[in-house]
Amino acid sequence: MLLHSIYFCHYVVSGAIGQVQSLLELKAERDSLGRLNEELERRLEKKDSDMHDKEDELFLQLEKAIRLEEDCEKLKAEKEKIAELKDRLEKEKNEAYRQLKMQADESEATRRRLESARNDVVRQVTAIVAEKDSLERENSRLKDALRDIERKSFGRRSSRNIAGLEKEVSDLKLVAKQSATLNSQLKKGMKHLASCRRRKCSVCAYTRATFGDYPSARGAGNLLSCFHSGSTDRAEGRLVSALEKRCTKDSQHALDSWTPELSARLTPHSNISYIDEDSSSGDEDGHYAPTVVSDGSGAHHAFSSDSGFSSELCEPSPAKSFTRATRWTSSFRKLIRRVSKKHPSSSSSTS
Repeated sequence: MLLHSIYFCHYVVSGAIGQVQSLLELKAERDSLGRLNEELERRLEKKDSDMHDKEDELFLQLEKAIRLEEDCEKLKAEKEKIAELKDRLEKEKNEAYRQLKMQADESEATRRRLESARNDVVRQVTAIVAEKDSLERENSRLKDALRDIERKSFGRRSSRNIAGLEKEVSDLKLVAKQSATLNSQLKKGMKHLASCRRRKCSVCAYTRATFGDYPSARGAGNLLSCFHSGSTDRAEGRLVSALEKRCTKDSQHALDSWTPELSARLTPHSNISYIDEDSSSGDEDGHYAPTVVSDGSGAHHAFSSDSGFSSELCEPSPAKSFTRATRWTSSFRKLIRRVSKKHPSSSSSTS
């Protein structure tokens, strides 16, 4: 029994020791668990803090991801826009390239046309310059030929003018000579009538028959007494005066185109003295010297035929005395016709 008690005590003691040991172990385990709990709490706090940090970081990452997603969406939209812009730019580039190609083709065609036009202009200018040179040479040649022709024509015209002037001068000299001869014969006849005392004189008879009676110192009257005072004589006198004025005007107009010296020297009617004018003027005496007719010259002679009068000798008779004025007028008409015929021929030869 003791053994049992010992065993029991031993068992109890061993149980108590075991319990103590277990308590100690439990206490140690509790301490270790406390320490572990503290450690775990610390670790938990640390983990909590880390988790909070991670959560904050995760939130930040989430926000960042959201922002990135938004940025991605924006970038996608921009990418789409950029793609659209790229497509549009590509289309515009293709269109611009096509237009530039067309413009290049047109520019090339225009350049070729301008080049051909420039070549044509160069050829035309070359042809024009050559034509101008040839025309200038032809012009100079024609000018030289024209100068030669002008010199030749001027020489021929001068020679024709000189020949015409010489002919006109000779005609005027002939007319002046005829008029001077006629005037001289008239003066001589009138002076012979005034100074002759012979009863029968052929010169006096011819002068009276041709020009009319000249009033002598023994007979009263004037120079116009030899004409009839009828209307026929007055009409014929007016006709003669008109013819005289017309002839003088025509001859003066023809002579005005010449030099004043020729006009002054060769006036065709300046020396003609008519029957019905005053035959005793000082101008006529100055132009022609008085001719003395001898009383002893009884020879029957006639006047020069250049005067235009009849050179036949005639005796005074009543019938011839009746037609003296008509014969005088017809004789002067012949002279005026002869002078007027010479002027148109001379004018036509001069022109």
